[in-house]
Amino acid sequence: MSPFWSPDGRDLGFFVTGDDQMKRVPVTGGQVQVIANATNPVGGTWGANDRIVFAPNNRVGLFEVPADGGEPRALTQLDSDSGELSHRWPVFLADGRTVMFLAQTGDAGSTNDRSRIKIVDGDGLLHEVLYENTSAAVAPPDWLIFWRQGSLYAQQLDLESWRLKGDPRRMADDVGFSAFESASFSVGSGDTLVYHREVEAPWRLEWRSRLGRLLEHASPPGGQTEPVLSPDGGQVAYVEGRAVWVRDLERGTTTRLSFEDADHYSAHWSPDGKWLVYARDGLDGIGGEMVRRRSSGVGEAEVLYVSDRYLYVNSFSEDGRLIAFDEAGDISIFDLESGVVAATFSTPGGDYLPDISPDGKWLAYQSDESGRDEIYVVPIAGGPGRWQVSSRGGQDPEWGPGGDELFYLGYDAELRVVGVDLSGSDPRFGTPEPLFSIQGDPARVTFEVARDGRILVLSQPSAAPVVNLTLVQNWPALLAWTGRAR
Repeated sequence: MSPFWSPDGRDLGFFVTGDDQMKRVPVTGGQVQVIANATNPVGGTWGANDRIVFAPNNRVGLFEVPADGGEPRALTQLDSDSGELSHRWPVFLADGRTVMFLAQTGDAGSTNDRSRIKIVDGDGLLHEVLYENTSAAVAPPDWLIFWRQGSLYAQQLDLESWRLKGDPRRMADDVGFSAFESASFSVGSGDTLVYHREVEAPWRLEWRSRLGRLLEHASPPGGQTEPVLSPDGGQVAYVEGRAVWVRDLERGTTTRLSFEDADHYSAHWSPDGKWLVYARDGLDGIGGEMVRRRSSGVGEAEVLYVSDRYLYVNSFSEDGRLIAFDEAGDISIFDLESGVVAATFSTPGGDYLPDISPDGKWLAYQSDESGRDEIYVVPIAGGPGRWQVSSRGGQDPEWGPGGDELFYLGYDAELRVVGVDLSGSDPRFGTPEPLFSIQGDPARVTFEVARDGRILVLSQPSAAPVVNLTLVQNWPALLAWTGRAR
């Protein structure tokens, strides 16, 4: 994945996720050489003097290493005071010494997202260029090229002060963008530009059997994300257009639940189905808030918890008292009765998507502590013991209704299930078994297991989006007819 050229165009650097390594190979073919280890990599760039700068993991700063291999050394450090979680998508500028990169504070699209494009110059000094959550490039003589809301823009950049000049100008629309905030474009010499023009196929909720057979459609095609079933299976809450909605699966009606001018996400039902708890960006522009509102839409929203960090609500305990959520890579348990955080789980990696077992004793979650996302289970009361459930990667764990199964998604969007025995003092897990694959971007597909055994999936039934590779010669001419940015 993520190939990048040597300055003379004779070699390619690239990453192999299965081997957790960065490698190089001559363009004409030949010996493949290992350069360095890289788990969950997010970009590399090859500069003058055979120096490679890369992001070996999606939760660290940038590192540099000789192109012939060696011990990587840190080039940048995350600014925790600014909420930085990752430095990614580095690119050398024309001088071969200056590196531009994305300093990320959260997923793209959040209202309070403070991600920005930065420069580290040849003297190691940092400069902020633009508040935007995307990869970027600099094209001769002084154009910064970046992605914003589906379109590609160009804006002039002072190469001495690193300050932008004038207004951004739109170059192209419907430009592809990955789940890791990488815009699908590249600029080369001779005023050439290449990009993926991507028109996304609609998503749809579907009921499927355990074998993957389509039982019925649960919603018309649309842009819904993060669906979650009500306890009785008759309704589904989801996010669309920055708001939380509730759909009655029998009547086909929809009700909007959130209205504030903020991004809303990760809604979850209380066990009695009377409440929905969800997260929203802080209304003052900082951090996030945990909010609950009656699922009927009656009454006002109530703020339960306020954080100075991005948070994501994930599950309720069956007695309705505890809420598990993750907060910028740390997992916490919120006690509704006392109104305080009762416990926090933290590892050296990022821990996400906690799910409380039906008996309330165990917590399944996703962690990248090993360098790759895997599924783990720990006692919710704390104490010794932690069990890895997945193998070869896993995301989005969900306990089965009876507590005797644990479901999760593989990196390939294949739904898998593991048998569980919770009768002893320690849990026992079987071997992961594949069920079926879900169509669509693996970073966006989701599933919900109903009490009757059916599985609700969010998929792209029309398969992959329409993608065209477009080559533009003399791309500066685009700026003359697109005019200023909208």
